[in-house]
Amino acid sequence: MRTTVAMLFIKKWRIFLNIQKEGFLEPHAKKLKEIRLKAVELEHWETVRDCDRFEAIHKKDKKLMIHLLFGTAHEKFSDFICNESQTHVSQLNEILKKMKQNKNT
Repeated sequence: MRTTVAMLFIKKWRIFLNIQKEGFLEPHAKKLKEIRLKAVELEHWETVRDCDRFEAIHKKDKKLMIHLLFGTAHEKFSDFICNESQTHVSQLNEILKKMKQNKNT
């Protein structure tokens, strides 16, 4: 069966809900990786970023969060990452401030 973007969304949100309820367990991590790979195959970059964001927050992966911040040109998405990842919000806000200062110079 060919995976469409609509099917990809359903799978993505289903695994996001499972992770929210049960934690970032190995079977969920594997499924999230499969969804991310399918999104790359379909060239659906928003879903790729969303999978990375979800993994970074639930694994508290500061390196992946920084990669997301540097990899997006959308300021609202960067702000969203900082707000959603409360455990790293002060560190990420500092990085974001430096990025914005460099952008303005």
